[in-house]
Amino acid sequence: QGQASLAEFWPQARRVFPPLAWVLTGRIFMMAALTTYLPIFVSDVREGGLWLAAASLTILEAAGMAGALLSGTLSDRLGRKRVLMVLLILAPILMLAFIYSPTWLAFPLLLLLGFAAISPQPVLLATVQDQFPNNRALGNGTFLALNFLIRALGIWVVGQFADSFGLNAAFTTTAVLALISIPAVFFLPKPRSQTA
Repeated sequence: QGQASLAEFWPQARRVFPPLAWVLTGRIFMMAALTTYLPIFVSDVREGGLWLAAASLTILEAAGMAGALLSGTLSDRLGRKRVLMVLLILAPILMLAFIYSPTWLAFPLLLLLGFAAISPQPVLLATVQDQFPNNRALGNGTFLALNFLIRALGIWVVGQFADSFGLNAAFTTTAVLALISIPAVFFLPKPRSQTA
């Protein structure tokens, strides 16, 4: 039974994980910048003050938690691809707005940015669950391993880029790079329960 399960998993994995890796690679640099270097960016580049620098990551993650709770439910009702598309378009735009807006807009933009940037994760996990109804644990584990590997690379690349060109250039570049995730949504397979 285990061999039969693996025989079913791998052909579907070859269809599912390449576009998922594309989505992850595009957005992971932006996420690495936000979740690893945000307090330094707020303090050194935005000169937002010690309170805002210290609270920035908490604000971002709290909004992301709310977004994660909502995005999964919305994707059940509206469809995975539709919700992913909206979030993948919004997040880079909001990040660019955060980078170049006046400091007094930092707090509301951080809330919106956290909501949009972090909430695709449960939708991506739900997409994996849809594609592997008989191998959900293996599909979930493969997705998380892929995510961790790409994230580790992303943190290193963003750090190197920031040291060479500055945090402002690094944040701007990662926001623009996140846009390359958008076309990958069209290549994600439909849920296996759907025939059309």
